Amino acid sequence: MDRQIRRDAEDAAPPGAGHRVEYLFAVDRTATREEGALVVRLLARTRRADGTWGRPAPAAAGPNEALAAAPTDRRLLASLLGATARESDQPDQPRPDSGLRFVLPGALALEWVPLAARAGRLIMRDGPESTSIRPLQWDDGPVWRFTVEAHATAEAPMTAEAHMKDAPEGHWVSGVLVRREDRLKVTDPVLLLEVGLLFTHERVAAFDPGPSFGVLSLLREQGHVLVPAADTARFAQMLNRLDVDPATLPASLILAPLRVAPSARLHLMPVQSPIEVPAGAAPAPADSHVQATLSFDYDGTHVPAAPAETFFDADRQRIIHRDPEAEQEAFEQLLCLDAVRATLHDPGAWRVPAKDLGTFVRTLIQEGWRVEAGGVPYKAAGPARLTVTSGVDWFDLTAVVPFGNASASLVELLAALRRGEKTITLGDGSVGMLPDEWLRRYAPLAAAGIENEDGSIRYQPSQAALLDAMLAAQATYADVQVDDAFARMQERLATFDRAEALDPPAIFTGTLRSYQREALGWIQFLRHFRFGGCLADDMGLGKTVTVLAELARVSDARANAPEESRGPRPSLVVVPRSVIHNWMNEAATFTPTLRVLDYSASDRRLAEGHIGDYDLVLVTYGTVRRDIERLKDVEFEYVILDEAQMIKNAATVASKAVRLLKSRHRLALSGTPIENHLGELWSLFEFLNPGLLGRSSVFQRATSASQPDADTVALIARGLKPFLLRRTKAQVATELPARTEQTLTCLLTPRERGFYDALRRHYRDSLLSRVSKVGVGQSGLQILEALLRLRQAACHPGLVSPARQSDPSSKLDLLLENLREVVDEGHKALVFSQFTSLLALVRPMLDQAKITYEYLDGRTRDRATPVTRFQEDPSCQVFLVSLRAGGVGLNLTAADYVFLLDPWWNPAVEAQAIDRTHRIGQTKEVFAYRLIAEDTVEEKVLALQQTKRALAEAVLSANPVGLRGLSTDDLDLLLS
Repeated sequence: MDRQIRRDAEDAAPPGAGHRVEYLFAVDRTATREEGALVVRLLARTRRADGTWGRPAPAAAGPNEALAAAPTDRRLLASLLGATARESDQPDQPRPDSGLRFVLPGALALEWVPLAARAGRLIMRDGPESTSIRPLQWDDGPVWRFTVEAHATAEAPMTAEAHMKDAPEGHWVSGVLVRREDRLKVTDPVLLLEVGLLFTHERVAAFDPGPSFGVLSLLREQGHVLVPAADTARFAQMLNRLDVDPATLPASLILAPLRVAPSARLHLMPVQSPIEVPAGAAPAPADSHVQATLSFDYDGTHVPAAPAETFFDADRQRIIHRDPEAEQEAFEQLLCLDAVRATLHDPGAWRVPAKDLGTFVRTLIQEGWRVEAGGVPYKAAGPARLTVTSGVDWFDLTAVVPFGNASASLVELLAALRRGEKTITLGDGSVGMLPDEWLRRYAPLAAAGIENEDGSIRYQPSQAALLDAMLAAQATYADVQVDDAFARMQERLATFDRAEALDPPAIFTGTLRSYQREALGWIQFLRHFRFGGCLADDMGLGKTVTVLAELARVSDARANAPEESRGPRPSLVVVPRSVIHNWMNEAATFTPTLRVLDYSASDRRLAEGHIGDYDLVLVTYGTVRRDIERLKDVEFEYVILDEAQMIKNAATVASKAVRLLKSRHRLALSGTPIENHLGELWSLFEFLNPGLLGRSSVFQRATSASQPDADTVALIARGLKPFLLRRTKAQVATELPARTEQTLTCLLTPRERGFYDALRRHYRDSLLSRVSKVGVGQSGLQILEALLRLRQAACHPGLVSPARQSDPSSKLDLLLENLREVVDEGHKALVFSQFTSLLALVRPMLDQAKITYEYLDGRTRDRATPVTRFQEDPSCQVFLVSLRAGGVGLNLTAADYVFLLDPWWNPAVEAQAIDRTHRIGQTKEVFAYRLIAEDTVEEKVLALQQTKRALAEAVLSANPVGLRGLSTDDLDLLLS
C-alpha cells in the first residue's frame, strides 16, 4: 500500500486539472484523548473553477464521491472503509461513525499515519470550525525516547516555581522526550499515543514510550511530581525499570548493579523416612508429595523464584540482575528429578515425590544446591580419611567421612546403605546425605573384608591388592595413611607388573614367544605368593602351550628335587569336551615326556587309583560334576580350568564342584572371563583365591547394575590386576596378520519385508501389552521367543514358516555372491550361524553352485575328519559351522574369510568364531563379515552388542561399563 500511494502521488495531475475532490483526514485531538486511540475525521474539499480548493467539509464516503477523488485518496480511504462490513466480528479494525469518524487501533495507526502524512492528506484542526489547513509532515528522523529527570528538592533550579523550592525533602520528577541532541518537555507534543506516535502542530514522528506509559501520562498531566524521601528506594527501583540514564540522576537515586551467578536453594516441608529429616512431621504416604519452595542466593541476598529480570535489594541499595539461564537450569533440574510445579502462578512452589526424596535431595546437594527442611540443613560428604594398620596376617582399614564439622565411619555409612537409607543423622543433629556414588563404587571392595567392632574393616593378605586399589583411587582427594608393613606389601604388589620372563625347561619341545615367556614368569610369581590367577589372553595366542610349558617346568623341577620334598605329581585340567583332543595333541607335540590321562574317556573307577601315576589329567566339566565325590579327595599340584567362563554362574553344580577340588595352585584360562556382567568374576575368583571378593551376595549386589559405575569397574580391575593377565593380539603378536571386520547389509525383498513386518507387529503388540502389565522380568520366555522368531525371519522366512523354505532370501543371495568371489580368487571361508536350520538351507545352494564344503554342528561326533579335510584339501573351500559348536576347540587357519550369517547376543562368541582362523599359525590377512538385514531386529542387536562388548573388556583392560539384561526401552527399540 505504501509503494502504491507513493506512485499515485507522483502521477497526480497538476493544479487546475485532474480530480474534482480531495479527501483530507483530520486528527480529532479531543476524541483521541477520550478513546485512547487515534481518531480521524473524513473531510473533503472540491476544486473550484479557477483550480483552487474550496473549504473542507465533512465528507460522505459513497461510491460516487469516491470516484471523483484521486487514487491516493481512494486508497487511504479504502484502508479505513474496509472494516465496515466486519465491524461486529473484527474488533481490532477501525470503526466508522456515520461514515465520517474513524477510530484506528494501534497496528493500523502505525501503518496508516505515515502514509497519509507523506501523501499530504493528514491534517491537524484546532476545532470543527477552524479554516486553517496545516498538513502534518512525517518526520523520518530517529525515534523519540521517553525518560525522566529528577533532582533533590534542596537542589531545585533557580527557574523552579516557588512551591518547588519550598517542598519537603524528596525529589522533583519531570518527563522529557529526547532524540540525540534534541529535547522536548513531555508536555510539548499535542498528542502522544501509547502505540508509539508523537504529534506536534506541524509533524508526526515515532517515539518509544518505554516500559511505563502510565508514568509518562502522569508527568504529562501534572508537569512534575514530588517523590517524598520515604519513597526514595521504591522510586529508584522504578527508575531502574525505566532504564533512565544514571547521568541524569542524583547519587541518592542510583542503584549499584549486581551481576553474579546464583546458587539454588530449596526449602522442604519436614517429612520422616526415607529422607530422615528431624522428627515431628507425620510420615508421608508412598504416593504423596512433599511441598518445596525454590529460591536463589545472589551474593547473600535471598531472591524468590520469579520471572522478573531484576530484584531490588533495598537493604543493600542495589539492583540484582538475575541470571535467567542459571535459574532456568534450576527449573529444568527439578523437572528432570520428577518434581512438579505446585501452582501455575508461583514459580517457586514445587511438589516432590516423597518416595524419591532421598535421591532427589542427594542429587541437588551434589549439584551445589542448599537444601534444608525444618530449619535443619542437609550436608554433603567431604573427602574421606583412610588409615591402614597391619597385624600378623591381616590388615585393618579405618575410614572416616567428614560432613562439615561432623563425621561418620565407613562402617556406619555402609550399614545405612545396606538398609536402603539415603541419609545418616550426624552427631550435631544435622542430616548427612550418603555419598551414594562413592559408597557404591567402593562397596564391593569394602564388603570383601570383615567389619570389626571398632568400626574398622579387616582384610586377609590375599586381599591386599584390593585394599591397595581402594587406597590408590582415593589418593588424589583423600587423606591416606598406611603403616610400614602395608607399605612393603604395596611395593611387592607393584612388582607384579614387572614379572621376569622365564624360558621353558629343556623337556619342552616348542618355542615360546616373548609374551608367552612373560606369562610363564607371571605364573611363577603367583606360585611364590600362593595366589591363583587367570590367563585371559585373546583367543589364538597360545594359552594352552604356555600352560603346558609350566606343567613341564613343574615336572622337571619335581624330578630333580629330593624325594622327601616332592609334592603331588598330577595336575588336573578341566576342559569342555570339544577341546580334549586339542589338549591331547598339543601335549604330545610340546611335552611328549608328560604322561597324560584322558580321565573322561577311561574307566574312571580303575583310573581313580592310578591318577598319581600321571603328570597331566584331562577331565570334562561334566565328568567333574558327576565324579566330584571321587576327585575331591585327590590332591593335585595344579587345578586348571580351560574356558573358565564355564563356571561364570556360581550357583551351578559345576562351579561348586571345581571349588571342592584340592590343589596347591590354581589357574584359569579364558579369552572371555566376563561374557555378560561383572558378577561372573566372583565365581571365577572364588575358585582361584577363595574369599578374595568377599561374599557372593555382597559382590553380586554391588555389581548387578545394568551399567556398572565406570570407576567401580576400574577399581575392581586394579584390585584384580595381579591375578589376571590379559594381552590382546594387537598388543603382543605384531607378527600376526591384521584382521578386518566389516558389516554387509542387505535389503529384504518386498515379500520378505511383508512377512517380517507382520511378524514384528504381532509380537510388538502382544509383548508390550504383557510387559506393561507384568514387567520385563515376568516376560522372559515370551521376549526370547519373539526375538528368536524375528531374527530367524530376518535370515530366511523358511526358518519361521516351513511352507516358505523355498522362498528366496536376500541374505543367502548376498552370502552366495560373496562366496563365489572368495572361492574364485582361491581363498577359503568359514560360514557360521547359530541356526543349524539356516545352514541346512545353505547346503543345497552350495551344491547347486558346485562349491565344495564341509559341515560341523553340535551333533558331529567326529570333528577331526572335517577339520583335517578343510585344512589340508585345496578343493574344500567352505566350512559351514554352527556358532556354538565351532566357537571353541577348532584350529581353522586355512581360512582367511569368515562370514557370520546372524548376530549373536554375546559378542565374545562371535569373536571366538573369528578366532578359529585368526590365531597363531595364520599367515594371511583375515576378513570377517557380518551379514545384517537392514531395518530389522539384527541392526538393533548390533547396537546393544556394542555396549555388551564394552562390559566384556571393562575389567580386563580397564574399559568401563557394559550391558546386563534388557530394559523396557531396549525391548521397545528391538521391536520398533
